[in-house]
Amino acid sequence: MFSLFANWKSHKNLITTRAWVNTFLDALDISFPQAVIESRIELVLFPPLPLIYPLKQLVSDSEITVGAQDISALPEGKHTGQVASESLAGIATHVILGHVETRQSGDTQEIVQAKFERALSTNLAPLVCVTSPEQVIAESPYIVYEPAASVGTGKVAGIDDIANFKSSCHLQSTQKFIYGGSVSPENVTDLMKDGVIDGVLVGTDSLDPLVFAQLVNNILSHA
Repeated sequence: MFSLFANWKSHKNLITTRAWVNTFLDALDISFPQAVIESRIELVLFPPLPLIYPLKQLVSDSEITVGAQDISALPEGKHTGQVASESLAGIATHVILGHVETRQSGDTQEIVQAKFERALSTNLAPLVCVTSPEQVIAESPYIVYEPAASVGTGKVAGIDDIANFKSSCHLQSTQKFIYGGSVSPENVTDLMKDGVIDGVLVGTDSLDPLVFAQLVNNILSHA
């Protein structure tokens, strides 16, 4: 199964989300639902926190699921402003942890590990983002390689560099290796060659529904 994750970061509101979904679903290839049913592809959207539940409702009949961009390292309790993993039960299926932007904002490896444990305790599938092999969490089902030079720059990493990084991580057979960094409709099929990666995390090119639909359709033609 090829995994496709879309990180909207802090973009969109309820009105623009409705418009995005309508346009995206209209442009999506009709083979998409069957590809999901046949476990050839999975698609998870990661909107800002206030949009998780509305987006879940909007895509409820489309074989698309919704995830969270982050969670607290703390359990539910007296933690004003924190989003406990328990609060996402029944809404989100996945969660992004250790994204390069949250690490730059202060998330240490210890904090990422604590968030990882919170995610597992509430059946959220964690995507652990890494820029070095030392950041890999061996139990994580998804490891997302985010080369700093590629995130938000438009410069995608070379497939040989991606393969070398993957080898240095010594992943288990049960772990999926995801690439994130300037993924676009133009480069996604090249990234899929030789089976080096098991999926992609898309940022900027997931914000425009027509561009993202083209990216998904390109993946469908090769998955």
